[in-house]
Amino acid sequence: MMKDEEYITADATNKERSVSSELIRRRLLSTFALTLCAIANESCANDEQTLIECNNGNIVIESAVPGAYQQQCFDLPQRSFILESTNDTIVIEQGSSSTRGVAGRTGVAVWNSGILLTRLLDKLCQIDPSYLKEKVVLELGCGVALASIAAAKLGASSVMATDNNEEVLALAQRNIEANKISNAKTSSLQWGLLDAFEFAETADVIIGSDLTYNPNTWRSLAESMSTILKAGGIVIYLSLGHSGFSVTGELDGFTSVAENVGLQKVYNKAIERALPQILSRDEINIIDANGGVRVMVLVKK
Repeated sequence: MMKDEEYITADATNKERSVSSELIRRRLLSTFALTLCAIANESCANDEQTLIECNNGNIVIESAVPGAYQQQCFDLPQRSFILESTNDTIVIEQGSSSTRGVAGRTGVAVWNSGILLTRLLDKLCQIDPSYLKEKVVLELGCGVALASIAAAKLGASSVMATDNNEEVLALAQRNIEANKISNAKTSSLQWGLLDAFEFAETADVIIGSDLTYNPNTWRSLAESMSTILKAGGIVIYLSLGHSGFSVTGELDGFTSVAENVGLQKVYNKAIERALPQILSRDEINIIDANGGVRVMVLVKK
């Protein structure tokens, strides 16, 4: 198991808290502009400024629509993100710009939770460049594969982006190829013991975001994590609040189920210290207004 206390020194902490003023400025301006669009109930996707704003990897307001949630950046055919630790740009194709939208097709868009998971991995690798180095990473519910591509660029030896939706996997594969990632691939995986055995004890790090909104899937998800994770490995799971969902109640319930299948929740110093550094004040306000964000780290008992 990784000893995170060794990863952070006082000098490193002070250095990492000094986030680029230009990045902060861009995030503040973009968040403000997208908020105005949401308030006015107008589409900003064709506005040149919005194209810039959505492609700066910002957290924006997500509002409930029948069957799903919606945000202005979903209207774009693609979005781009910069990894601060490597200065790499990731370009992600979205399938949500079609007239079919995201209802019932949530894996075809870049969600705020996926952005936060990607930022968190990026920050952890800024703090300690060896955090993912030579690790085998598997993402559950990969969607467009943003976090998987980031993990591959951040030093993982191999990355497996998994989902149970063929449309989503095809989109994820296109994004992996478009970003010229040679150490990542996609695979179909239905949560539960049956499919998980194919990947038994293969992952040093399992990542995922916004997977626990349906209590009926908690046990199968936890079984997948417990089966796939190597001894000494960790699960990094991020959940973001939405209107009508309690992120605290959701994760407390999932934790109870996970503990019954051989997993244990642990405190992770590096992650707890990194999380506040990846959000601007305006983004914190957006997230807090919708129930907040929680990151959970699990290990095998």
